[in-house]
Amino acid sequence: MDTTGGGDSFVAALTVALLCGDDPAAAARRATAAAGSTVRHPGGRPQLKPWGAPDR
Repeated sequence: MDTTGGGDSFVAALTVALLCGDDPAAAARRATAAAGSTVRHPGGRPQLKPWGAPDR
């Protein structure tokens, strides 16, 4: 685990989700998923899925 970029990806995903009309709880879930994906990879370079791709 490498925490590089975790906060950045959280804030970015949260901001986009809120601007796209997600309610705060849904936006927080998306942001948490993005941050979790980021910190799993060394160097903070995740393979984030495109916005709007289905959650699995």
